[in-house]
Amino acid sequence: MDAIWTLVVCVGVVFFPVPGSTQESPRTLFLISVPEVLHAGTPTPLALTVLADFPVRVMAEVKHGKTVFTQTKAFQGGLTRVLTLPPILEYTPNSLLNLTVRGYREDNLIFANTTTLTFSPRNVSTVIQTDRSCYQPGDTVKVRVVSVQLNNRPYKGRVEISIQDPSKNAVYWSESTGNLGIVLREFSLSPTSPHGHWTITAAVNGLIDEKAFIVKHYERPHFEMLFKTPSQVLIGDDISGSVRALYPSGQPVRGTLTISVTVASDVHNAASTVTVTKLLYGSTRFVFSKDQLQGISGRVRVEAFVTDILTGFKVNKTVEVDFMMKTFQLTFHDFPSTLKPSLHFSTKLQISRYDRNPLSSQDLKPSVIIEVTQSTNTRNSVPTTLTLPVPQDGNIHIQFELHDQVDMLFIQAKFQSSEDTLTVYNNQPSPNGSYIQISLVNTSPAQIGLPLQLEVKSTFQPTALHFVVSSRGQVVAAGTKNSSSFSLTPTLSWSPEACVTVYCILSDGEVTSDTAHIPINKNNYVSVSWNLNKAQPGEEVWLTVNALQPGSQVGIVVIGEHDDGPQDDLDFNMEKDCNIKMLTNARLYKKKQPDGPIMV
Repeated sequence: MDAIWTLVVCVGVVFFPVPGSTQESPRTLFLISVPEVLHAGTPTPLALTVLADFPVRVMAEVKHGKTVFTQTKAFQGGLTRVLTLPPILEYTPNSLLNLTVRGYREDNLIFANTTTLTFSPRNVSTVIQTDRSCYQPGDTVKVRVVSVQLNNRPYKGRVEISIQDPSKNAVYWSESTGNLGIVLREFSLSPTSPHGHWTITAAVNGLIDEKAFIVKHYERPHFEMLFKTPSQVLIGDDISGSVRALYPSGQPVRGTLTISVTVASDVHNAASTVTVTKLLYGSTRFVFSKDQLQGISGRVRVEAFVTDILTGFKVNKTVEVDFMMKTFQLTFHDFPSTLKPSLHFSTKLQISRYDRNPLSSQDLKPSVIIEVTQSTNTRNSVPTTLTLPVPQDGNIHIQFELHDQVDMLFIQAKFQSSEDTLTVYNNQPSPNGSYIQISLVNTSPAQIGLPLQLEVKSTFQPTALHFVVSSRGQVVAAGTKNSSSFSLTPTLSWSPEACVTVYCILSDGEVTSDTAHIPINKNNYVSVSWNLNKAQPGEEVWLTVNALQPGSQVGIVVIGEHDDGPQDDLDFNMEKDCNIKMLTNARLYKKKQPDGPIMV
């Protein structure tokens, strides 16, 4: 797992005696942000902040068995900079790494800390794709292997591909260097290929990924059937839809349609089934009225049988439909995990229809009622009511100022007959009431290569703000700003989502911080467009692909309605967790509170 995790390894200010003095002086404050996992063959950046008014020599040391890796770099005191560990090539299974970071002023040790990290041999994400999930003996299997490095760049090294039959006998093997991280292969099954689950393996840097496909004899249907009905309907509404049946030539099928509705949990009870039979020529619509569905609720199965009147062949399809209690669904999202007293609290409320259709002009007429209750230890909770209009996209931005001693926030949203609630606690209180908060100046998505403007609000006057950017378990940028308003420029390594953590170290050693999760928009890198919005079976269509970077290779997957269509396996398991393991001798305060936020 490539997540970055936050751990306070050492808390409290450490003191050491000053030569020639009977009193103790505070040791130099430091914070080090490191990933939880180190990946083989990949340099590992660390973000380091040293609060000092003199230069500091920092040495990072990683012990892996009997092997020791070190990196030394000079740091200017008071600034946050990146120190990059050299790549580790050796691997011992189930081993841990010890990371020790030491700071020196000339030859005098001024700080040191050690933590344990895990080591992963995987530094490339690999996906295996096939053009179908099921084949017959004699078919040709088309294979595509896509390999991407941790920095989102294509892997251009060696890829070994093999195919095993159900008895685990290797029947195919090839070795290739990927073209921009993509390897294409075709494998022809013999007419006598055994039935069962076959396996494709791709080996990259000694690590293996697998994908299975099925080989079996199956009869292709004499005609194709397309069955459409909504997956969700309101209780008391009709269930309607359409059925279309065509021969491979495109000619309509003449026959009968039998369609039934059955409670999903009671499929064997004929008394709970409603059935309709009608003639069909190519296509037809059907309706089960609310009177026919009376007494049926929950999840139901809608099954359609088409019988060809000339040949007697049958094709059937089944879909499940949920009866919904309410027209609208309310959901809170994009809210912080803890409160920042005296600063602003913001969240978004999404209002959506049960049928996933856009909100109509009639839906937009009522306002949404937001009731906000801020609880503190010193005053009674008095709810505040906000009445807000509903925009066309149903995404309502809610923002208000928090009380200076708020401990718990309770928000209740009501829209027509639907409601939702959100509870957030102040689970990281500051003893001095010192808080900072990141605000995005531009609400449009962040773009690679374009400046991203940030504004940091605070309850005090910070002298310097330090930032660390992490993505997919790695530190990708770090630095120091002397202004509460500054810009950062995302790179490809920030995608798919960057976590920007801004922190300030106060004079007494307290650390106050805030983190913003920022999705990175890569749509400007690749865009696709069809020449037609709708097309008939057999009609030719054109797809235009534009790539911003010359020489790019673009993979295209078309997913159809058929059962043998390719599976949606394009997920590279890109971690979006952005917590940071921090080695520090500064003070990070936490107070035990009920876990928050809580969705009710």
